Amino acid sequence: MEANHVCQAIRRVISNAKAVKQIHKFRPTSLSLDARTFEYRESKQAVGVTLMSGRVWFNLKIGGYQIVAIKLYC
Repeated sequence: MEANHVCQAIRRVISNAKAVKQIHKFRPTSLSLDARTFEYRESKQAVGVTLMSGRVWFNLKIGGYQIVAIKLYC
């Protein structure tokens, strides 16, 4: 497992514990990402996510509105 994923998991558990003051069971249905575990390539309209098996690339199928929004916020 990538060390960055371990750090993200620790942050997530600590922030949840502070917010709700009880034990919460986390399901493997979401993933916290940071600059080292997520990459966006505008030229290819693809995102790369580092998983336990390595970096996996996903092609995006987005419209013009989303492309403009990505350019504004990234």
